[in-house]
Amino acid sequence: MPTRHWIRLWMVNLELFLGFGDLQILWIPDTNIHDIPASESTFGITAPFVKIPSNLDLVLLPTGRPNDPWGDADIGLKLSLFADGWNITLNYLYHYDDFPVYVRELLGTDLILTPTYGRTHTLGVSASNAFGEVVLRSELVWNSDKFESTDGFAFSGSAKSQEIG
Repeated sequence: MPTRHWIRLWMVNLELFLGFGDLQILWIPDTNIHDIPASESTFGITAPFVKIPSNLDLVLLPTGRPNDPWGDADIGLKLSLFADGWNITLNYLYHYDDFPVYVRELLGTDLILTPTYGRTHTLGVSASNAFGEVVLRSELVWNSDKFESTDGFAFSGSAKSQEIG
């Protein structure tokens, strides 16, 4: 049985060569995101996403997936510079997180789960330089809005955080 190991990514890539560096602009109208494998599949997740109290019935609603190529498109920018022997890039990407967060709502004895995808701003910087046969490279990335499922019911069972790496 063939498996899908990659997602085709359709995009417009515009590169501008400026006097002080290069600017790359990406427009990505492709709204494909990761599909979570079924728990009974080979690579399925077997740990529960949510701890469900025994007195509640679980209602799993369809996933709220981004599907509008215009309104849900990802946008990216990269400015590449060369200064004093250093290759420096400044990067920005406005995109959907590839993994859903499970928003919870308690309605009577029904626990309603709605998997949804959140938008985030990713900012990054990289720098590299060669010193003889050794190359030094560093990267720093910051995500503005990282949504995570939580065990509790506060904030609809999800928490918004920032991420740096």
